[in-house]
Amino acid sequence: MNCLICFDELQVGDTWFSFLLPTYTKAVCAHCDQTLQRIQGVLCMCCGRMQATSSSESEVMCEDCRTWRRLADPLRCNRSLYIYNDEMKRHMNRFKFRGDVAIATAFGPELRALFWHSFRDYTPVPIPLSAERLKERGFNQSEVLADLLQVPFQPLLARRHTEKQSKKSKWERMNTENPFFLSNEVVRGKKYVLIDDIYTTGVTLRQAASILCKYGAVEVAALTLCRG
Repeated sequence: MNCLICFDELQVGDTWFSFLLPTYTKAVCAHCDQTLQRIQGVLCMCCGRMQATSSSESEVMCEDCRTWRRLADPLRCNRSLYIYNDEMKRHMNRFKFRGDVAIATAFGPELRALFWHSFRDYTPVPIPLSAERLKERGFNQSEVLADLLQVPFQPLLARRHTEKQSKKSKWERMNTENPFFLSNEVVRGKKYVLIDDIYTTGVTLRQAASILCKYGAVEVAALTLCRG
């Protein structure tokens, strides 16, 4: 086997992750694995941001999420695997914009582990692309990530075409019209977890969550590959 990131031949050996999942064969080499900055330690209980504190309290909330909570936050929480550092930005560029879908499978086992740890009672819902963006890209990266969970997901949402979120400031994102609408029926009283590639401001996820809550979801959370 070859590393899915650098393509060097893999050297078989024990890692910290192999002890958690003994049947798992790691798809990235030790060098590339070390460049992936995992989110750990004390986290904001809502958005999952790493906190610069040694607090042992189980409930720590960042200032952004305190603001969201005052605005009747529709998103219960977000959990992410990796910090969106320069190395991860290169990987995501290969994945999203150069069509290297195979690289996403390198993150599958850890993404599944996080899903089963935090969201085993939730139904995954991938964040959709607009029809125009889907035609341009050829695939929806959120559906690729949802597939990696190896559980059935529900495409409950559709999306109107808008300017790319990456081109907008935080203020512009927070003041744009909600682009999401229902494409399938929401099961009332059910819990859903939104699947997306990157958590940045959290606006996109909250816009999607608000639609699901409006039509009967009892709770909506988010699982993202990276945290900005």
